[in-house]
Amino acid sequence: MKKVQNILIADNSRNIRDFLKREMMIAGHSIKLAKNAEEVIFLVHHQKIPFDFIILDPFYPYIDEYVLLERILDPNCSCTIIIHTLYPEQLAEFEKTDKVVLIEKRENSLENILKLILNQTVPVKR
Repeated sequence: MKKVQNILIADNSRNIRDFLKREMMIAGHSIKLAKNAEEVIFLVHHQKIPFDFIILDPFYPYIDEYVLLERILDPNCSCTIIIHTLYPEQLAEFEKTDKVVLIEKRENSLENILKLILNQTVPVKR
């Protein structure tokens, strides 16, 4: 039996949030949504049950993506942050930590995210 993962989906596109939520719920996971950077930061620091995964497109208006990532990369957090973006090369330095995985938004990104969550391993092809 697979473990139910507690997942935060954070993207400024409602369509992407809704699509990922639907697919993750079908896979049996518990989901919270964040539509802006303020919600992401609040949920990460105030969630009673810690997140296992955060699926995040960090490119939000009014906040630099580096600032956002630094605010949610808590040393005590054991969750994996999946940076799901059209521009992963701009954030490659964050992948040097063991808590961050970059997955480019493309036709097979959902498959790669689901593999990562199921196996808790980094997909070979992004």
